[in-house]
Amino acid sequence: MSVDRGYTLLLNHLHNPATTLPLQTIQGALSHHLATISPSPTPLAATAISSPFYLSQPIDYAKLYSLSTAFRHASHLKFRALAQSERKRTRLEGLFKKSLVGSLDQWMKDVVKGVQGGHPVLRIACCSGLLLGLEDLKRPSKETGEGVNVVGARGFVEDEDIVALAEVMDAYTFNGHSSSFSAHLGIEEWEKEFQPAGQDLLSLALIFASQSFPLISQNKLKVLPLPALAQILTLTIATTFKNGAFLSSVSASVTLSPEHQVHISPSSAFAQTLQSITTSPLTAAISSISRFTSNVLSLMLDSPSSSHFAEDVIAVWQTLDTLREVTKKVERDWISTSLASVTDAGIAPDSKPLAKDVWTILKTLLFTVIMIADGALSPLIFIPPSAFPAPPSPARPSSPQPSSPGNHNPPQTTAEPPPSITPSTLALTALHALSHLSFVISQFGGVTSTGNGFEELKKTFYLSLDILARSSGSAEGRHEAEMYVRDSCRALHEGRGEGNVTFRHAKQAFTLASIEQLVPVIGDACVRDWVWGVCYPHLSDPSNRETFESSHSVILAIFASHAAQQHQRRSLLQTSGASCPPSSLFARWSRWRNTRRGLRNSRQSEEEEQTIAVERGFSTELVQRMVPFYAKCLIENSTEGRLSTPQLCMAYSALVRSACACGYAGSSELTKAEDVEKSRGQNVLENGNNNKRIADSQFEEDKNENLAENQKKKRGTTEAENENQVAARYTLGWYCVQMLLDTLSQIKQGSKGALDLKGKGKEKETETAGETSQDMSHDRVHRLHLTLISTISSLPLPLLARVLPEIYDIIVLKEGEGRHGEEGQEEKRKELVEEVFREILESVGDREKEYAMRWWYANREEMVRSAGGMHDSDAVSKEDDTQARL
Repeated sequence: MSVDRGYTLLLNHLHNPATTLPLQTIQGALSHHLATISPSPTPLAATAISSPFYLSQPIDYAKLYSLSTAFRHASHLKFRALAQSERKRTRLEGLFKKSLVGSLDQWMKDVVKGVQGGHPVLRIACCSGLLLGLEDLKRPSKETGEGVNVVGARGFVEDEDIVALAEVMDAYTFNGHSSSFSAHLGIEEWEKEFQPAGQDLLSLALIFASQSFPLISQNKLKVLPLPALAQILTLTIATTFKNGAFLSSVSASVTLSPEHQVHISPSSAFAQTLQSITTSPLTAAISSISRFTSNVLSLMLDSPSSSHFAEDVIAVWQTLDTLREVTKKVERDWISTSLASVTDAGIAPDSKPLAKDVWTILKTLLFTVIMIADGALSPLIFIPPSAFPAPPSPARPSSPQPSSPGNHNPPQTTAEPPPSITPSTLALTALHALSHLSFVISQFGGVTSTGNGFEELKKTFYLSLDILARSSGSAEGRHEAEMYVRDSCRALHEGRGEGNVTFRHAKQAFTLASIEQLVPVIGDACVRDWVWGVCYPHLSDPSNRETFESSHSVILAIFASHAAQQHQRRSLLQTSGASCPPSSLFARWSRWRNTRRGLRNSRQSEEEEQTIAVERGFSTELVQRMVPFYAKCLIENSTEGRLSTPQLCMAYSALVRSACACGYAGSSELTKAEDVEKSRGQNVLENGNNNKRIADSQFEEDKNENLAENQKKKRGTTEAENENQVAARYTLGWYCVQMLLDTLSQIKQGSKGALDLKGKGKEKETETAGETSQDMSHDRVHRLHLTLISTISSLPLPLLARVLPEIYDIIVLKEGEGRHGEEGQEEKRKELVEEVFREILESVGDREKEYAMRWWYANREEMVRSAGGMHDSDAVSKEDDTQARL
């Protein structure tokens, strides 16, 4: 009797729109009776969805959430009841009654039959609750110890959910002078101005749809008009963030307190705007809405061969362009706000919660952009650029446009698309959106941070750059890449006085990180006119570490691209006996980048980068002008607190490699000259002479042995010509090495003033005055010694034969220094010896490997003895393994 009375009371309250019974009580009663009513829940489900209580105006989020939760909990209660009933069954009863899954399947279908024909928004809420309940039941339960999968009823619920969303979309679109869905509900247009954000029915429907539609089969979602759905979702997201204008009233709402702190009045327009955003149901559900939008964009790009692919591409571009416009407004308003230039200590205590809300909204916007951009860009990896069609003519009939939810005008998402939409167009739009939020990205360490904190940001950032670089194979793609670099550099130049220092540093770091990845696909003019001017001021300014390191990375990317271009051209021009380059510069440059950040998830292969470098590349003249300056710059940055030792070694090695590559012309005569030099060096090392000048002395002796007078003259003439060719070919590479040697010599002599560095009769650049203290100079000398050793793998054979004796002198002579009481020299000598061996073993190219290893075994004993003996058994075993392989 009590059950019947409770059911009657529930019906009375459902039919009373003015009931005072708490919402949670009605929700619990509805869940209970849906699960226990007999024989069928269909009448109660139909009563609930058509009841005056849930249909009474306004239909708000709280009512819909309670309805969805009631249906979700009802599925749990029904499952528990069926599980208890099944445990009580006898075996005979089990033969003639439905199983637990069969009974649950029938109950679900009966519930769906009850909600059919009801209000579409309420149906979405009910179906969302049922789908979430079915998903919950798939997990193991206490009742059965395992989950249940109700396949038949699940498909029934999914179909009804899709139909309900289609009805909402149809009702919320208008053509020409047709009215919106608000008129269908009896709501006048002027009334929408007073509706709170996120409380209109379209937004509410999307909130619940975004929770359940990720659980629906992707193939079923394709029956929906995806471009229109993407546009509705985009407008909803833009409305959530006030179309990017939520910071526009900051200046008028901020005052200065007597303590000279920033104060925001709780009654100000800005405070009210923040409150409306933070309390909106859309903000609470923005993650699921963003994920739903990302899924829709991926589905639209999933079938490039479909007849409506052109319309789908335009819809994807419009979504990304809307996000770009929103973030652009946010950045513009942030620059002018006083919140951008104050720290936490400069904000009044009663205003700190509002400041925290601002950053919460900004970070939420960043997460939204990243999630949607990832969904739009990820499918582009598998779509060839040729699959992207030209956009329809402007005269094409416009697709139905959704009405604007909330009380804010929608952004211009229906702007004319660009003349052609390609993967690079979409990647550029996403990059611009992220660039506008660079001041927020800096709060997470930037895109080049070494931590594993924000992998999704790095993935989306590098993915967009990879797509842009990949598209550079066409003239239009190269133009877009260079246009992005020019626009980014121009924005930095024009915005030097805008915002505070932190904002400018964040913008510079983001721009430099972008340029670094695009260097292989841009030309000389872009580097000379734009990139160099952005990098130059930061190459010797470590005050902002991210900008400092990013500037060096861009310069190294230029050298890496040029060296790869020259090596590739050289290998293509060689007709026979193609030799490997001394080592892979891209591998070493990657090691430089790894010292300050992790490897990016999506990256072009080295072969792709080298091919692009050959097609675009940089002129040798440009690199020749950069090498002397950058060599001096790196030496100046060898002091404490600037470049770390690994960074300095990688950078200088890349510089030497590119400088040597300036002489690559693919000439067979030069190749023969280098081969002659190699054979002479190998013959010398076979004699096993351990003299520290072994290479130079034996080379001279080899010229005068067992040769007739006429052959001697002829060969002398030929070798002189070859030596002159080799010397001229590698002049720039030797310049870098000689600058290192001269700097070491000057530091050891204790010179304090300007250094007049000379080498090979050519006047060198002078170092800046003011060397470090005597205590610090020893560490700097050791760093420079390691830097010199790191160049071994970057040198061609003629220069390698000249540098190895210099390294021998450094290691052996340091023994004498240590004997005069200098502490710590033995450990440093050991490190130098180990680095020489590691460099020869791991990094020297095939062409120089044999010469370097023979030199090592000819001089190993004396170098090891000067380092206090070889006590590392691992190092000895490495040498034995290497000798066995050779």
